[in-house]
Amino acid sequence: MQSSDSLDAATLKSATIALTDNKLETILSDAEYESDFYSGIEKLLWNGHHGGMKWGWKDFNHYKGGKGPDIELGGTSITYPRTITLDYGDSTIIHHDRVLKGKVIIEISAPPRTDGSTRKITYVNLVVDTIKVNGTSTSVFKGDNKTSASENCSEDIKFVYSNGKEITWKGQKVRNWVGGLNTDTLRSDDVIEITGKVNASITGGSVYLKEITVPLVRKGDCKYIVSGVIQLTVDNTLVSSVDYGTGDCDASATLTKDGTTVTLDLTKNEAHKDLPHHHGK
Repeated sequence: MQSSDSLDAATLKSATIALTDNKLETILSDAEYESDFYSGIEKLLWNGHHGGMKWGWKDFNHYKGGKGPDIELGGTSITYPRTITLDYGDSTIIHHDRVLKGKVIIEISAPPRTDGSTRKITYVNLVVDTIKVNGTSTSVFKGDNKTSASENCSEDIKFVYSNGKEITWKGQKVRNWVGGLNTDTLRSDDVIEITGKVNASITGGSVYLKEITVPLVRKGDCKYIVSGVIQLTVDNTLVSSVDYGTGDCDASATLTKDGTTVTLDLTKNEAHKDLPHHHGK
């Protein structure tokens, strides 16, 4: 097995960007999961249960220590639009050890998950682990929320690393629920397919286009993307594909560029050439 030190410059560049993109995709997906949940139980919140612990965070096993964010409701319990502000304080830990800080503001135009309803999510200095997230994601819901549910999303996000590196992200995606529709208060059984594309730029560095050619799949009980394929175009010339496997919850993916395949270790942000095992293959 060869380490990242032995990869050619173009492949290493593609692998580095692929690893960065994966981290941002999973961070944003986890933030969206939070908004999905609180939007879905919005009526419960307005019925006086917005204290969280009153109706049992511990029963959901989503937050370590049984403590979720502080919740502030805006608008009225009679009409729309309404807002839900989530304040994660200095440290709220979700079940797979991701740490959230800061605020998320959710604006909804109609009862959640009704056909044609809109939702705007604003991230206000939200910190996910060590990466700060600011910006908005606006979506339109389609479906009856019984047999079908999807969102057309427009993302305009800025990510800031602890070392000051900034990445701007503009995406157009569709999020399609293929599992978990019948359990509003349970997130572990959610299965979401993501399609679309993202244009991104790294301050002082590269620009890249990510196109999802096979839907990315996120499961509510896994912190990683479990399957799907993306194509990366870097600085308008470098093209590679990333394959997240066949559905297992693991921390690896494979990147292929010009006939060279490397394995991406998503936990360590490393790339290794010719690693023999991937997703049980």
